[in-house]
Amino acid sequence: MSIKRLHIENYKSLIRSLRWCGMATQEKDLEDKIIKYFTALECLLVPEHEGLKGDVLAERISILWTSSEESRRRVSQIIYDPDEDSGLYKKRSNVIHGSEYEVSEKDVSVLDYITRNIIAIISEEVSKRGFTRINQLIEWIDNQKAIRSTSTSEL
Repeated sequence: MSIKRLHIENYKSLIRSLRWCGMATQEKDLEDKIIKYFTALECLLVPEHEGLKGDVLAERISILWTSSEESRRRVSQIIYDPDEDSGLYKKRSNVIHGSEYEVSEKDVSVLDYITRNIIAIISEEVSKRGFTRINQLIEWIDNQKAIRSTSTSEL
């Protein structure tokens, strides 16, 4: 990826996200790790307050991750499942708000894998598509949802 092509806003968002991801990998405490990984993802995928952050984040991650509707649903549920207490974002919220929670090594490992791959996917898409602003990336992701929803409803 050519850094020269990135608008300063994207550059800052990407660097900030990488910094949070790096801090998460160095962190010893599992609760702090989960907060830092989610902060890394939010820097790129939820730059402004948009409704339920967990829901928006899960949806955008799933859209970037896979094109299969069933796979998107599974990925989304790993991140945020409003009907369950098992979603990773729910655990993050519980940590932040002091509710009962249990963050496992597996939770952190899954979130590490997702975060690193999403950062790589976003970096590639920004470079490939020539986005100059973070909101162009968000708009493109959200349009992918609309395109996929239209093509599935036509079946």
